[in-house]
Amino acid sequence: MKRIIFDTDPGIDDAMALLFLGSSSSVFISSLTTIMGNASTEQCTRNALFLRKIYGLKMPVHKGSSTSINGQTPSKYPDLVHGKNGLADIVLTEERSLPDPGTAHSVMSSTAKKHPNDLTVLAVGQLTNVALAILKDKSFSGNLKEIVFMGGTINEPGNVTPWAEANIWGDPEAAEIIFKSGIPLTMVGLDVTMKTRITKTFLRTITSKLGKLGRFLQNINTFYADYYAKSMNLDSFPIHDSLAAMFVTNPDFFVTKKGILSVKKNGEERGRTLFEENQQGPHSVCLDVNADKVLTEYEKLVTNHY
Repeated sequence: MKRIIFDTDPGIDDAMALLFLGSSSSVFISSLTTIMGNASTEQCTRNALFLRKIYGLKMPVHKGSSTSINGQTPSKYPDLVHGKNGLADIVLTEERSLPDPGTAHSVMSSTAKKHPNDLTVLAVGQLTNVALAILKDKSFSGNLKEIVFMGGTINEPGNVTPWAEANIWGDPEAAEIIFKSGIPLTMVGLDVTMKTRITKTFLRTITSKLGKLGRFLQNINTFYADYYAKSMNLDSFPIHDSLAAMFVTNPDFFVTKKGILSVKKNGEERGRTLFEENQQGPHSVCLDVNADKVLTEYEKLVTNHY
């Protein structure tokens, strides 16, 4: 069983990824840590607490940074994609619990120290929290087993600019810190997430079996699907964050190449990820995926668990 910290900015696709992880017997979620992206860090933390409750999960939730590495806060959030509250503007049931003590980056550091070479950070938002752990604890890079992150793109166009994917664009300075850290990492980016899409039929197949929880999932994903239908004329939508979760549990579904990642921090291509293939490199990039196997596995785990 893999021990993970799930660093997330819930987020509709984050909610679907957590649903999958909570259904899997092959991972142990040590903590949820939150970051801004799909909404503010405050809102994403409330969303994480809400999701933990409705999914019946027990792990602690730790609030992450409210600013990027450079101290910036976003001027806007992707309301059209995820809704103003990050979860399709549904009315969240009153969540009275508070996040657990300890910042996201300090929890990453302490957990890696307690379980050296046995912790995977699965990051599906911008990479600020992970970069802070690297900067503030010199032992962290040596203690951490690996990072798997959803973000970036090599061959597929960006989804914020023609070059940049949203999570990297949100804090490219943090991405650079991680790329240069020497920590083994795998990038699960738009090259594979845009190939793995959920149809409305597939969504109904899952949600129809999950009762009240299924109605919640149907509502948030209908909002998400409408965005892709209007903006890209697609009759399906990419699963994004769930694909990074799937890599943790089923890496054999993916085609990867080894090499060295870098990121552009300046100019109109800010946030662009670059990849130099090198068999001795510390980085792996997912360049293809068996989407049918991914969707079959997702449906099986979630419907069997809930």
